[in-house]
Amino acid sequence: MGFKTGIIGLPNVGKSTLFNALTKSKGAQAANFPFCTIDPNIGEVIVPDVRLEHLSKISLSKETIPTKMNFIDIAGLVKGASKGEGLGNKFLANIRECDALAHVTRCFEDENVTHVNHIIDPVADIEIINTELLLADLESVTKQIENFKKRSGKKIDEMLSLAFLEKVLELCEGGTPIRQGTFSEEELEMLPLSQFLTSKPILFICNVDENSIKEGNEHSKKVEALAKNLGAPTLNISVSIEQELSEISDENELKEFLFEMGMVSTGLEKLIKSRPIISEPGMSFEYLSGNTQLLAMTIEKATGKKISDLVSEWFWEPMGAENDALWQVDNLKTNTEKAYCCFNSNARDFAKFGKLFKDYGKWEGESLLDSLFVKKVTSPRFKESPHYGYGFWLGKFNKMDFFAMRGHLGQHVFVFPEQNIIIVRLGKRHDVKSEREIYPTDQQIYLEEAFKMLAIEKV
Repeated sequence: MGFKTGIIGLPNVGKSTLFNALTKSKGAQAANFPFCTIDPNIGEVIVPDVRLEHLSKISLSKETIPTKMNFIDIAGLVKGASKGEGLGNKFLANIRECDALAHVTRCFEDENVTHVNHIIDPVADIEIINTELLLADLESVTKQIENFKKRSGKKIDEMLSLAFLEKVLELCEGGTPIRQGTFSEEELEMLPLSQFLTSKPILFICNVDENSIKEGNEHSKKVEALAKNLGAPTLNISVSIEQELSEISDENELKEFLFEMGMVSTGLEKLIKSRPIISEPGMSFEYLSGNTQLLAMTIEKATGKKISDLVSEWFWEPMGAENDALWQVDNLKTNTEKAYCCFNSNARDFAKFGKLFKDYGKWEGESLLDSLFVKKVTSPRFKESPHYGYGFWLGKFNKMDFFAMRGHLGQHVFVFPEQNIIIVRLGKRHDVKSEREIYPTDQQIYLEEAFKMLAIEKV
């Protein structure tokens, strides 16, 4: 499951209608009476990204997996929920499972739509929910501190420190949401683990009439002022309009409707773009398909040279390779060179790459590669697969660490950095490893024989 955003608010403010619009479904019951939602509705939506489809075509991806967000439509909250009023206990438990909250407030007048408190006052509505969440956090942290002290400070896999819990207690007693507290870097890592309700990032969604989407209205401006004091963003959305937009499947028709309404994007796009910015947009992107190929295209465009010419200029010639290497192309018509794999040569010359990495990127005193890069690629990439780095096989032989390159025809280059040893195996055949084996069965034999030879030479 992806990033989970819980849609919260008082009963009958448009939460379920918004959920249906965002997820393009009718899974959540929307009705003109309180508590029409009891069990949470969960919907998954794709994050809009026009670049992804274009890049997928360039890299000829067999499968394109976009980023996804999960929205959870949570039952409406009322005053006294922290003590079990309404659907309080169930409501609070569902919130704990979310990564962030979208708090929907009613900011429109309509006598045909009932309000649980019989008055349109979004600020008062927000204060009801904030109070209930704070009371729930206060009860939770008080119990945790009591339990901590009962153990006399003895830790039983403690994830949260007493100092952190006492700081949270002080915030709750002062009526301040935990997300507004000041924490150390270590304490910030504890926040997600704590599952305190008011520690979660929050966005206030003002459910306005269709004429107030762009500029807002008297009610939404009051919400904006309150949200500013709470350090939270706001978003104006007409839930009824979003419901209409969700039912339009034709892209051109959707654009026309948005234009007529004076809107640039749908509520889903606005909601996603309202998330906190971790890094400056447009500076870097992560796509897990053909990323090395895209990087090669960028390098070729910047230098005006093919990637094979650059590798020859930067590595092959300085290292004194004795044989030409063959570089595979992905498309004969465009002469697009593969960058996610495939240039071929012999094991002797590839052994020089082993020496380059053994010496942390230096060749005869000149730095050809950054030492930090060398350290990274010769370290385990995945915790569950410590035998593989970034392009190198990793292992131990007689308690000695090595990294290795392996050819399709049984060629091997073993590098033992601590022992300053490189072992090269030439050949045109190799043993096939079984499904449970990581290394070919003949690898152990080659290493044993090579070290026997080295021992004889030393004598």
